[in-house]
Amino acid sequence: MLLSSAASRLHFRPADPIADPNTLATRAPQSEAIHLPERKAPPTMTITSLTAPQRRVIGVLIEKSLTTPQNYPLSLNSVTTGSNQKSNRYPMVEYVEEEVSVFLEELKGLGLLTVVYPASGRVEKFRQELSAVLELDGQEMAVLAELLLRGAQAVGELRSRAARMKAIPTLGDLEAVLDRLAGREHPLVRRLTPAGVKRGARFTHNLYTPDELERVLAAEPTMDAAPEHSYAPTRSPAPSATPSPSAAAPVASSPGGGAKVEALMKEIRDLRERLEVVEGRLGITSDE
Repeated sequence: MLLSSAASRLHFRPADPIADPNTLATRAPQSEAIHLPERKAPPTMTITSLTAPQRRVIGVLIEKSLTTPQNYPLSLNSVTTGSNQKSNRYPMVEYVEEEVSVFLEELKGLGLLTVVYPASGRVEKFRQELSAVLELDGQEMAVLAELLLRGAQAVGELRSRAARMKAIPTLGDLEAVLDRLAGREHPLVRRLTPAGVKRGARFTHNLYTPDELERVLAAEPTMDAAPEHSYAPTRSPAPSATPSPSAAAPVASSPGGGAKVEALMKEIRDLRERLEVVEGRLGITSDE
């Protein structure tokens, strides 16, 4: 069964005593009362990995709980739309509802999702439990959701993007959040940039499957610690009348050329997505 392999990635330890679980239900307006199934509080869990579709779905649920709480919990259609959203997502996906339904069922089996039922009974809705299981505060939820939805990011862009969900006033505040997430028994984030490099330090979440993590680390550009003056432009040497063999070689043949091109393409995609967000806020419609 799909849940058996996913459940093997969770390690359980006895939970501390918890108050009556019925008090945990979110109170809904009388016009849209929600009846929650009776459930016991889940044991404390250490989550080591989730599949890419599971990460996308749980990231969407966390994001929407913070950005549009008035429309939360989400229906299957809303989760699908949020997963396929073209802004603030990388990579882009095109899931259908039948696939998303399977991903939701997997997360439910892992204890990371609850199905809630409106009084009308027309459409079941879904609420993430990851933040409760891991006892995340609002800033931690925002940072983890941003990394789940877009992968590795530099601290500057991570702060500005996560701040749309929860205010993170300064880079120092973000660093404190990252320290808390990285300091857990199983770290939820990991630093990709060497410790000696301060400018443009990059972080990603630590919920990849083992084979995915290997690919992420292999694709990450290597950076060496360097003095600040090394960023100053240098004068190019005068062109030679006879080009050297290395100068005549195509760029694609240089070591790491493919990785650099991919990094540039990703940066272009990020800039386009950020432009879409700005245009959406200003009510501007772009012609395709």
